[in-house]
Amino acid sequence: MSAYWLRGLAYILLAFVIAQVVLLEAQHFPPFERFSEFGYTELSQSAVLAVTALLLVVAALRSPEPTPLLWCLALGFAVLLVRENDQVFELFLPHGIWKYPAGVLVLVAAVVFFRNRRAVLDELAELAGTTAFGVLLAGFTTLVFSRLFGRGKFWEAVMEERYWRPVKNAAEEGLELFALALLAAGIVELLLARRKRLHG
Repeated sequence: MSAYWLRGLAYILLAFVIAQVVLLEAQHFPPFERFSEFGYTELSQSAVLAVTALLLVVAALRSPEPTPLLWCLALGFAVLLVRENDQVFELFLPHGIWKYPAGVLVLVAAVVFFRNRRAVLDELAELAGTTAFGVLLAGFTTLVFSRLFGRGKFWEAVMEERYWRPVKNAAEEGLELFALALLAAGIVELLLARRKRLHG
């Protein structure tokens, strides 16, 4: 029973940390620099994606059995990381250049999946009944919602003539960071469950 309480407290702490990151950016950045590519929130998003992808790569390399699902997930998080830093790429390189490394990663992920589709589908079927799947699903749907929630038309309708872009960005980027943190938590749940299964 104590393990369930600890897990609940861990998720509450995660939500608190995300909220504090967003608050700190609002307090310490000038109004029109808040929630930019180099703000606390966006940098935290990149850090979460990079650490999650790295965890998956390390787990896949150290796994005593083939695990194409982990490689597919690692590549997926790497694509999100590249997409998250599109404007950083474009500071030094031509506009839209991020699409090329992202495309290569997507292609590699597709090859890994199709070559190992039976094993990947079997791993997914096993994952579907776990806590990790629920957390990953919550993270993914929250990520989709953050994109829809951040639409300019919605915020223009809400604020009307008082529309101010930093408010929209705060809501969208804060929610996106929470979604990515949930996805990272789901991956941690997945890796812990795999370790328990493999090592008994």
